[in-house]
Amino acid sequence: MLFQLLRALLLSSSLDLATDVSTGNLAWAFVVGTRFDFAVAAYLLLLILPLLWLTDMILGFRAVRHVYVVTTTLLLGAIAIAGIAEVEFYREFFTRFNSLALHYWEQPGTVLSMIWHGYPVAQYLALGLLPVAAAAYVLRRISLAQTSDDQRPLRERIGLELIASVAVVATLVVVARGGVRGTPLDWGDTIHCDSTFANQLAQNGLWSLAKSALQMCTSVDPLPNVWSKSLPEELAIQQLQELMSVPGDGWEGNSDCPVLRTTTTRHDGDDGPTVVGPPNVVVILMESFSARFCGACGAGKSDDDYTPEFNRLAQNGVLFDRCFSAGTHTHQANFAVVCGVPNLPGHESLMNDVTLGAQPLDSLPRALKQRGYDTMYLYNGDLAWENMRGFLQVQGIDHFVDRNDFDADSEQDSTWGVSDAELFKRANLEFSRAKRPFYATICTLSNHEPFDLPRPLPFSEVNDQGAMNDRLNGIRYADWAIGQFFQAAQKEAYFDNTLFVLVGDHGFSVAPILTDLRLLRHHVPLLFYGPKLLPEKRSDHRVASQLDVMPTVLGILGDDGAHQYWGKNLFTLSDTDAGWAYFKPSEFGEQMGFAVGEHLLVKAGNGRTMLYRYDLDHPAGVEEITNDPQRLKEMDAVLHAYVQTAAHQLEHRQMLASRRFADTSLHVPKVAISAHRGHR
Repeated sequence: MLFQLLRALLLSSSLDLATDVSTGNLAWAFVVGTRFDFAVAAYLLLLILPLLWLTDMILGFRAVRHVYVVTTTLLLGAIAIAGIAEVEFYREFFTRFNSLALHYWEQPGTVLSMIWHGYPVAQYLALGLLPVAAAAYVLRRISLAQTSDDQRPLRERIGLELIASVAVVATLVVVARGGVRGTPLDWGDTIHCDSTFANQLAQNGLWSLAKSALQMCTSVDPLPNVWSKSLPEELAIQQLQELMSVPGDGWEGNSDCPVLRTTTTRHDGDDGPTVVGPPNVVVILMESFSARFCGACGAGKSDDDYTPEFNRLAQNGVLFDRCFSAGTHTHQANFAVVCGVPNLPGHESLMNDVTLGAQPLDSLPRALKQRGYDTMYLYNGDLAWENMRGFLQVQGIDHFVDRNDFDADSEQDSTWGVSDAELFKRANLEFSRAKRPFYATICTLSNHEPFDLPRPLPFSEVNDQGAMNDRLNGIRYADWAIGQFFQAAQKEAYFDNTLFVLVGDHGFSVAPILTDLRLLRHHVPLLFYGPKLLPEKRSDHRVASQLDVMPTVLGILGDDGAHQYWGKNLFTLSDTDAGWAYFKPSEFGEQMGFAVGEHLLVKAGNGRTMLYRYDLDHPAGVEEITNDPQRLKEMDAVLHAYVQTAAHQLEHRQMLASRRFADTSLHVPKVAISAHRGHR
């Protein structure tokens, strides 16, 4: 009953996601979910039965009643509070509890602060304890109905209770497994209709959380079962080269470095300003900067535009408005953008991996550091979070700035660190002091739960969007801080000779739910900005990825080195190349996506592979393609080749190419990018 009440609470708080779901499918979700509810209850009873049995043997039945009431009350309280917490978790991630919930608790202090300052904890505790108190009262009254201990001889009691225990345990095992079939319950058993929301509603959050924990603890093969069958190496490499090849690439690959190549951005004669000295590179990872609320990416069509400052920059840069984030967490954005490494199944927490995360990768800061650049990383929060400092030091970053490097009177929130405005002020100061060409990553954080922004806000506060108010104010503040930074930066000497790359680290779950991947949380803007370096201004609608940042930047800078690029140089795409992107949610599992032009292949787990035609306009939508099995087969084979090869390189510590061209100097390009199909 408690699980069904919590399911009803989840439904009532997510009615905007159920507008297109029939009443029958929503009602059936409660029926389907009953199997999972009973399974969780059975597992919990299996945990407490040994305690009750031992109590009976040692202290007698009267003590059992007390232990039963206490343990059951505590369990009901934990279930109620967890269920209420899951409602907020679902509103943030559009998924039931999974490995992501466990991953966050690696930093309990920060997570507790975020919860305390971002949610009405006291009210939720009171709400959760009310039904628990009622249940405890009923249990207590029932237990008092039995007033005496069993007076039968101990041997007889043990025999009868052993028989009863075996029968009870056998029954609970059957219930926990979901029946007497050969395989136990799995999440695929909740699939009862075409609605992702209704299917997720049928799930039980505690079941999915325990399943995720078990998979994390017992996984031996880092690649899930769907990738266990290897493609022939030569075929995999051939498919990768066909996918990745763009004009200007020079392939140097072999079996040890299968995607090793050079890339050069094409030039159109000598037009374009001459820049003195190697250009600086500044990559801005914008926290939760979703393209769905960015006017430059089309949000203005639906009155969802909250990024006027970014829009102004986009008018004077090269914008890719159909870019996909590698994952759904800043963790993956760091190793995808900074190091050019895809988010692979089983390796979603690469920075925390003491074995594979400690290997040198073919990163952007490493490539520029070898050519005399200073390298730095600036972050609002604590760089101990997710081992960011340790990981990035190995990848070529020398100088770090985090929350511990700011004065006590700096604007700081209650959880994470200094505000975006303070971070950008410090970045401008660091850049203006630089004596040599520099590479820098600025990783922002203010646009994150609990959205504890500096007050008063420097713009008209959003207060008419209900539960989205805090989120939208966070986006608006992040955008404002970016505008302040560029107003200050353009007055500095370094500005004209700097290539800026602005990219969302990930989006967030927002209606509508498109496919099992919840596609819109991967949709982010990608902007290359440098008025004196990139004289042409355009918007490009072809598919891009965070993995394209490294080859594109090095191509613009005229890098002559060979690197293992897992993306592509966006500025050398042919006119007929619609672009492609590989991406994967942060949760441990088999789900992943592969977009090629307007087509999207979705690996949904449990052996399911679907092909869609997708549209990221406003409104966004998808249409499943069921009459093109050949395209599905071809895209599936290429995706398999990509994941298999990248995982092999990572796991065999071969991501860093051993070969480099002898000439490691950077020449200064005169960049004038040709007009391409897909301009806005």
